[in-house]
Amino acid sequence: MIHHQSNSYNNVVVFRITKVLDNYIVLFKGENQLFKHLFTPYQMIDFKISLDKVYSYDEYCEIVKLLNVAKIYNKVLSFLKIKPRTKKEVIEYLKSNSISSNDINLIINKLECLNYLSDDSYVLHFIDDCLLKGYGFGYISYHLELKGISKDVIKKYLSDIDIEENIKLLITKYQDFQKTLINLPIKRQTFNIQRKMSQYGHSRDVIEKVIENIQFSEDLTISFNKDLNKIKKQTNDQNKIITKLIRLGYTYDYIKRHLDV
Repeated sequence: MIHHQSNSYNNVVVFRITKVLDNYIVLFKGENQLFKHLFTPYQMIDFKISLDKVYSYDEYCEIVKLLNVAKIYNKVLSFLKIKPRTKKEVIEYLKSNSISSNDINLIINKLECLNYLSDDSYVLHFIDDCLLKGYGFGYISYHLELKGISKDVIKKYLSDIDIEENIKLLITKYQDFQKTLINLPIKRQTFNIQRKMSQYGHSRDVIEKVIENIQFSEDLTISFNKDLNKIKKQTNDQNKIITKLIRLGYTYDYIKRHLDV
């Protein structure tokens, strides 16, 4: 890589070209100093590099600048291959690599022109992925805003979602979740589902609609005996035992049937 000590060179000449695998190492000569750079075949054509060709010092500096931008651009492509990114994330990545504002603009514009970077595509992909995983609008909006997506854009794409179809998907998902809670009282099953849906960013209205359509059932033999034994270690008072069991979601009728009251 070149180190510009001063702007004293009048001209820079292509002194030597060496092919290395699929690329070219080009040696530039400016007065008594040599500068070495790596070019791809496409860059050799773009910059019209040929042996003994003479460039002004300013032309040479522009080539070096564009080579550096190309290196950074390739790093960004690798960054984008890991997973989809927003414009804000790419800009922050470039800033973390000490890239100038002008070069950032050049890279961002190129990525957008080639459709390698699109916030609209990112939002669509993110929303589809979140809905499949059971996340709600609150979660989606919050995380998209963190990634630099404007509220208007988020609102626009969320408004395109078929709410009824999404509710059906959630009912199926949480009906399956309910089956994992069958050893708990229905009251506690309901609480666990409500809590999980709230953590996943669902509104109260959506939670209520899902709860209304879940077919609840319970098999309390294991959980009741476990909770009862745990409470009996704390107290032998019958009334306190009943009160604690009711707080855990067991009905008084069920307690009466399984406890000597």
